[in-house]
Amino acid sequence: PARPDFTKDKVQSMRADDFDEFRSPPAVWLVREAIANSPGSPIWDTSKGKFGPFAGQMFIGDQRQSNYFRSGVEKINGEYQGWCVDFLRGLDSGPVKMSFDNAGRLWSAQVGRGWFSKGGKRTAIQYVEWDGRTTPFAIHSASLTKTGFSVRFTERIGRKMIPNVSSWGYHYYSTYGSPPVDQKMENVTNYQLSKDRMTVTFDVPLIEKKIYAITFTEQKNTKAKLLGFDTIYYTLNQTRPAREPRSGRDVGWSLVGSSWSRNDKNRPIPPVVAPLSTDICSIPTPEKATLLDSTQWTNPNWKFDENGVMPREKGNNSTRKAYGDARIHLEFRFDPSDNDDWKGQLFGNSGIFLMSGYEMQVVNSYQNPTFADGMCGAIYGQHPPRVNASRKPGEWQFYDILMKAPVFSEDGKFEEPLRVTAFHNGIMIHDDVWVYGEVGGPYKKHGKRPLMIQDHKGTGVSFRNLWIIEDFPYDLNLAAFRNTFSKSSNSSI
Repeated sequence: PARPDFTKDKVQSMRADDFDEFRSPPAVWLVREAIANSPGSPIWDTSKGKFGPFAGQMFIGDQRQSNYFRSGVEKINGEYQGWCVDFLRGLDSGPVKMSFDNAGRLWSAQVGRGWFSKGGKRTAIQYVEWDGRTTPFAIHSASLTKTGFSVRFTERIGRKMIPNVSSWGYHYYSTYGSPPVDQKMENVTNYQLSKDRMTVTFDVPLIEKKIYAITFTEQKNTKAKLLGFDTIYYTLNQTRPAREPRSGRDVGWSLVGSSWSRNDKNRPIPPVVAPLSTDICSIPTPEKATLLDSTQWTNPNWKFDENGVMPREKGNNSTRKAYGDARIHLEFRFDPSDNDDWKGQLFGNSGIFLMSGYEMQVVNSYQNPTFADGMCGAIYGQHPPRVNASRKPGEWQFYDILMKAPVFSEDGKFEEPLRVTAFHNGIMIHDDVWVYGEVGGPYKKHGKRPLMIQDHKGTGVSFRNLWIIEDFPYDLNLAAFRNTFSKSSNSSI
């Protein structure tokens, strides 16, 4: 178990207050009845403005309410918290699956069967599109300040309307649901309107672990148009510190379809599972594979010993040949170390760079904590492995990778991402994931490129039994590749 000290008897003896001490609070409370009853299918607006002024925000549908609402988060003291606001009501049925198409239209599959939806119809498919001209007058977003809130609108507001602000909390107990607790109206002071008349700031008493409802009753824009939905809900888990760190160079990026940033230390760590046996993972080299022996590499510092083992040496090591779509197998082993100066990313780091630019991390992740998207098996900086199937240092480990090269148009435009399905020690850790770009940045047009093994500072790591099948059709072989090992490789997750 992840926590062996949490025995059955201990868990059964714990009270709600005990669990409340270490549970993670929700980043955004989706207020029952006011916003949602049965929410689901979150989708990010990645249309780059094709859907209006809400690029980058999250859209969520609610099956019971037959509505869409928007949400966004910000990081305070290293933790995410944020807001939600209604967007559209009156759908034909209850949305259960949402997706943007290439034209920037938001589609939803809807159903009222089995659980009543306000829309009334049993099933429906609908889409919403922006006409490219009309700007809806809406609350765009909200942000916490040190003394209150800042609320942004999509259009210039007319006459100043001091918002009504209420706050409340919820019980944490085993009973179904909770009524609002300690609900009260807050005193709003120091109202300020920005010069462009699109942002309002104001002060209110701030209390952590509360939900704040900010309502702009009868607020109109400069054209006398009434605000569509007048209330935004902000989940305040933590207040801003009196002194915040100075902003510096952002060495990461926000991930598409995710609220996480690169190397985000708050990102959940995948669960630990048992690897399959060495006998199961030891796959003989297929006849059509190229064995990546000493003749196939370009760095003379990396040498195979008499046992066919190649230790990491100075400088990156690339194959002589370039590859595209491929099926890859390799084995690696970390040198044991009990030196506390060589932990985390310094314990055996030597990433595998698919097509020289897309890294699958090789680092000891057996009782060696590090950030989720940098642990063994991660698509570095992007996708953590689904599980941690690592063996102890000193034991041989196995990667089996199916890779589809990215696609670019003739004029260099990016069209399709690199796709990866992979096993670590016989356990599936990636199932047809899309890679967002190269380790160092976004996609740039390229053709076939060499496979590369990284030289990274840290304790020793060695490789053996490396082979590759080039021009291996990805989609044609994906189903069979998923069944490379016993069913336990999937069911262990």
